[in-house]
Amino acid sequence: MIYVINKFRDHHFASVFYKILFVSGIMDALGYTNAILTGRLPNTDFFVEYLLVPLMTPTFALSPFKYLTNHAILCAQVTPFLLAVNRLTSLFTPLYYERIWKPYKIIIGTFYFVLPFGLCWFLLLNPAEFTYDDTKQWFTFVGFDYDHQFSVGYSTSNMTLYFTMFFAVTSFLVNVFNVGLLVKLRMERLINISREKSLMICTFVVFIAQTTVVMGEYFFVTKFFNIYVTLRFLLPPMFEIMFLFPCVISTLTVPPLRYAVLGREDIERIFTITMHQFLCAEFRVNDGSVQSKSDRYET
Repeated sequence: MIYVINKFRDHHFASVFYKILFVSGIMDALGYTNAILTGRLPNTDFFVEYLLVPLMTPTFALSPFKYLTNHAILCAQVTPFLLAVNRLTSLFTPLYYERIWKPYKIIIGTFYFVLPFGLCWFLLLNPAEFTYDDTKQWFTFVGFDYDHQFSVGYSTSNMTLYFTMFFAVTSFLVNVFNVGLLVKLRMERLINISREKSLMICTFVVFIAQTTVVMGEYFFVTKFFNIYVTLRFLLPPMFEIMFLFPCVISTLTVPPLRYAVLGREDIERIFTITMHQFLCAEFRVNDGSVQSKSDRYET
């Protein structure tokens, strides 16, 4: 998706909507890779046996990875908000859309870089380390944390929870307003309903996927489950869904992007092969024996 949007950014994907998807796709790719390296990989037997011990000493070499963890999570929460606001301005103020989004570089830069950095910069001043915990359960847990030598008066977990809740609620309200406005404009036949509908579905489903991290942060802060169960079995898949789903959903729900990534011919071929397999899997009873359609054609 990132490659396709960048390749055709001056033609098919020149609108700000796709520029938001492009930047969010880069941040999600970085966040997903970092989540694997600092969350999934450390809890493997290979990592524990061969790599863990030297990485249990606090070091500034690991600080960028800890910073990226929190930066990427905050960016993922910004994406559904910006997409929803973008659709709102397109539906509610179409005549001023270009004027509102003309400084899109400043808007995107503020939400994806300045704001997360302003909330997480202190993590770069703290050495990070991997930790090993005997959970007294049926599993052990290797965590990734920072040394807390330098703080700014709030914990990253609480900050992330409030940040995600604020943007989740705001995005939800904007999406609800967008749906109502889309229905109204459809009844009045004032817009290209098919185009706006696909972009709206993309925006709304991305929002649904991003709310998973709100639940994860709530479970973690409130200790709703055993803390180690939450850290090892709940948060990792929630974060992976948060980073992976926007790209998948955007590609599947937005027709121009879907055709550019998969190719119209590829989609039709996949559909044809699927239907052929489905038809060949049908059986009928013929003279007391079961015979498939493919066998029937060969006789």
